[in-house]
Amino acid sequence: MTWERRDVVMTKWRDGSINYEQCGVEFPGFWSVNAVNIVTSKYFRGVVGTPQRESGLKQLIDRIVKTYTKAVEEYGYFASPADAEIFEWLR
Repeated sequence: MTWERRDVVMTKWRDGSINYEQCGVEFPGFWSVNAVNIVTSKYFRGVVGTPQRESGLKQLIDRIVKTYTKAVEEYGYFASPADAEIFEWLR
């Protein structure tokens, strides 16, 4: 799979003014513009324009997998800590 950097610029349909912008986000090359725009504007965490802002799908997936791993460990769904480690590693 090839990854590419894109600039997300979303404008208001009425006047063309920019209502969201984040440059250099990284996504699989086959993703549509619409998919990239939605994920970037709705699901990335952090303040836009700061280093803490997520800048790619890989970061988002890592955050989600770590959240699931932590919750599943807390509820005792893994047979062992090693199983939890393997689950997180497979992301």
